[in-house]
Amino acid sequence: MRNLTIMLALTLTLLSSIRFDSFAQPLDTILTSWSADGQWIAWVQHGNLQIFDAISGSTLPLTETYGDVRDVDWHPQDNLLAIGRNQGDMVILEVTTSPTIITILTHGLGKDLDNNPFGVEQVLWSPTGIRLLSSGGSYPDNFRTQIWDMSTQTRILSAHNTSVSRGLWFPNDDTRLVFNTGDGYRILDLNILTTNELDYNAFHTNTQRINADIVTYLISWPSHWSPDGQNLIIIFASDQMLRVDLTTETVTPFAKLRYQENAIGSSLITDAKWNETRTELYTSVTRLAIDSNNPSQFIIWDAVTGAELAVYPTDAPIAEFGVSPFGGRIVIGTAMPQGQSVNAPFAGLQFIVPNPTDARLAELTQTCAQAESAVCDADLAAMQAALAQ
Repeated sequence: MRNLTIMLALTLTLLSSIRFDSFAQPLDTILTSWSADGQWIAWVQHGNLQIFDAISGSTLPLTETYGDVRDVDWHPQDNLLAIGRNQGDMVILEVTTSPTIITILTHGLGKDLDNNPFGVEQVLWSPTGIRLLSSGGSYPDNFRTQIWDMSTQTRILSAHNTSVSRGLWFPNDDTRLVFNTGDGYRILDLNILTTNELDYNAFHTNTQRINADIVTYLISWPSHWSPDGQNLIIIFASDQMLRVDLTTETVTPFAKLRYQENAIGSSLITDAKWNETRTELYTSVTRLAIDSNNPSQFIIWDAVTGAELAVYPTDAPIAEFGVSPFGGRIVIGTAMPQGQSVNAPFAGLQFIVPNPTDARLAELTQTCAQAESAVCDADLAAMQAALAQ
């Protein structure tokens, strides 16, 4: 009993040092995101944004310094990058060889005791890009989630004081979202709202609770859809994943990190994505204290059994990773000193070919023949090289 008490105390000490919100990663972690057409890769570390040309590896010259960036998300069809900033606003950047700011939206989160605005910690385009979700603030009392109509650049919903910590659009649906709240996972349908200003009571009146038995308050990290929208993977208590079947509303354990040493909570699963065929799940794992014996990792799991298929060590903590739209490569960030911008091709990026096989090579060859994309050709070359090793 005494050992259990000590373990619980250590775990709570660790958890109390982490903000459990939509972008609950230390600022030195690295976020990477790949544009829908594969041409651009956004990279964020220490809050600083860089954008890479995915063909040449060169960085785009940005006319403005985008510091204190908390989250980014690419439009699902166009080369528009939504940027959530610590200043409490969102920049919509049209990315070409000469990036242009389209608009700046003020989230209106309020200010902290030092009169500084609360930061925007999540930005997320709807599946067709007609709407934008943003969230941030001080959890839970001053946390605010908002939805924007991007054709008019106006706010169409504001939820505040709701204990909402993260939202996800349903796949292929611009009207429904699932939220992780202090009262379980809840579904919001924009078509049946009775008001567009949701306080705690109105939020619960206007949402439907998923009855699956999931403990979410303070210890549930981001959730991620399967491509068919039938399952959620919940990152739970930082080092394990649960699968939620929305049809049956049942929860089953999926996978848990294996530890090389007796360190409680020393590793965090920070991002997870299914591959398009639902056969594999990709995750990034960040060590709170990185050393050569226990680096951060990128892990590929069997999406059915939860077995580890491949493990790749990385030299930097990863907040989020990007997947090529053609599926042939994963991009993650690598360490660079704070404030340093290296102009060498792909400096700060690491590419992984996920589980190369002859069958995948054949599929990618067919895809690239139809796509006529230099990025797809680079995916294909990388897979051919991986198979040749």
